[in-house]
Amino acid sequence: MNELFRKYKWLRFILGILLLAFGVITIVFAATNSGGIAETTLCILLAIYFYVIGLFLLLVSVIADRRLRINNITSGLLAAGAFIGLGIVFSFVNDMTNVIKTIVKLAIPALLIGIGAVALVKFIVLMTTKSGRLDAKNWIIALIVAAGGLTAGIIFICNQDNLLLVIEIILGAIFCLVGLVIIIQSLIKKEA
Repeated sequence: MNELFRKYKWLRFILGILLLAFGVITIVFAATNSGGIAETTLCILLAIYFYVIGLFLLLVSVIADRRLRINNITSGLLAAGAFIGLGIVFSFVNDMTNVIKTIVKLAIPALLIGIGAVALVKFIVLMTTKSGRLDAKNWIIALIVAAGGLTAGIIFICNQDNLLLVIEIILGAIFCLVGLVIIIQSLIKKEA
């Protein structure tokens, strides 16, 4: 698959444009949200994203399999099917908005608090030994992760009204960044 991306840089460029566009659309919809359509918008955007990535991966896999004369089912084809299946799942907007609300309101804060608590335990364990206290890099990282995870988890629990909006904007920014990186990589000619 990597060989195919190196050989056909236009595939990488198209993927970058799709991810960049998805990120921009996500940010625009999140920033202009007025009312309770954030979950519906997110479901629709995720469905579109999964369809596009699934179809793109299907195209790449078919081209690669044909070039390499592979006649069996490859992991690329299976992944393409999985992405298309996720697109179908997120197409059922009414059911998925309830899932997203539950994930956002319960799972994300719990995950952050759990990560923070585990990092706090690691920090305490590091502080109990002389070698751990001398390993400043690791205990500082553990302390930062503990403080960040616990703080973010508690903030998310206390401020759940805007949580989905914040997550949408962060996801949009991540997709924009990944899209830009892929576009730049596709435009840079690498000499072998």
